[in-house]
Amino acid sequence: MSSDSGDEFKKQLCVLHSFNSSLPPEIALIHVKNSFPFTTLGEIERLYESFRNGPRIGLDEQSNQSEDTQPDEPGAKKSRICPESSSASNSEKKDEISIEEIPVEIVGKILEGSTTEDQKVLHKASPLLSEFISNNFKTYEKVEFYLTEAAVFMRIEKQNPRVILGQKRKLCADGMQDSIGSKISSENSIPTALEILSNTIDSKNVKISKLHIHHEEDAVSERVSDHRKQEFYTGVQEVFNKLKGELHVEELSICIKAESESLMSVLNKLKPGVLVKLEIHNINRSTAKMPMEQIVQSVHWKSLKKVSEHSLLLDLKLDQILHLSYFVGRIVDPTIEELVAHRNKLLQSSLDQCRHVIYTDNLDGIMEAFQPFAPPEEFGVHKGGRFFCQNNKTLHFKLESLYLRFDLQKTK
Repeated sequence: MSSDSGDEFKKQLCVLHSFNSSLPPEIALIHVKNSFPFTTLGEIERLYESFRNGPRIGLDEQSNQSEDTQPDEPGAKKSRICPESSSASNSEKKDEISIEEIPVEIVGKILEGSTTEDQKVLHKASPLLSEFISNNFKTYEKVEFYLTEAAVFMRIEKQNPRVILGQKRKLCADGMQDSIGSKISSENSIPTALEILSNTIDSKNVKISKLHIHHEEDAVSERVSDHRKQEFYTGVQEVFNKLKGELHVEELSICIKAESESLMSVLNKLKPGVLVKLEIHNINRSTAKMPMEQIVQSVHWKSLKKVSEHSLLLDLKLDQILHLSYFVGRIVDPTIEELVAHRNKLLQSSLDQCRHVIYTDNLDGIMEAFQPFAPPEEFGVHKGGRFFCQNNKTLHFKLESLYLRFDLQKTK
């Protein structure tokens, strides 16, 4: 919940609008989270209860202020935003309204901003709502394409509603039917796999929890040849370039060339504010420097919570990863002074917990620079320690030959 009273007031107004529109709390949650992403269902339900039973928490006092500061806003009046004239009979009427009475266009519009986890919860809210989601959205838990020297294997897992759908009217806005079902470990040629990838992601209202596109690289004798990788990844990039709309992807793991243009060609086709995890692999096994300026300046960077790399040297500043709850990667030449500054900023971080694993060859002198600190809590850690933050959190650090790991946790 936001600590800013103005934002809290706006959030309550947003919930109030959903309440007055007779939206169920589960639907209101999706609507409110578009503007206030950390809102919980419990908050919505508590506010709904307060709207039914009497004074509106936080609204009466601030409504008069909003009349002075925002006189031109729609609905600004010289009276309470939610008059007490809302009778018990009106409350009872609201309680009796069924989701069947809400126009499908409104339900569809609200659900456009839902996450795959939201939909998983909403499937349990009502059979009719579950049926609406199934008929109007293609929601996937995982879409994975895995290139080997012999074939392309794929795993396409559709979200399972896990409810028994009733014999009610079909809530489908445009009659869209699924063309791709759940498929696991199918063996395909590269052209066939690319066609399936295109058919899977280039459709209306597709939501993907995890999208993984990578290749086999463990066994030396079975490494994928360069010409196959070139054919496959060039084809993947073309599939994204041809997308008609923005694709909803929450976690992306993808192999790319060590250049920002390759990754940006994919990111530019993803819906802003949705991507929370990014894992990038180098197409080649050798570590290569990856320019990150375009990626950091993209609309996706601030919404990311987790970033990791494989066989890439990220041209990043430590300040640019402070908002991440999870980071594992090599960063270009951080100095001891920069690592100490990063520690100090983590000590003041608003994150409840985070893990930053920073790979670098320049760690000589870090133990001395971090003094003084408390002994490590973890038994057997020879190089490490902890710092106690003023906000009831503890920052642990561990030093190995190639990396420095920070763990910020709530104090036990």
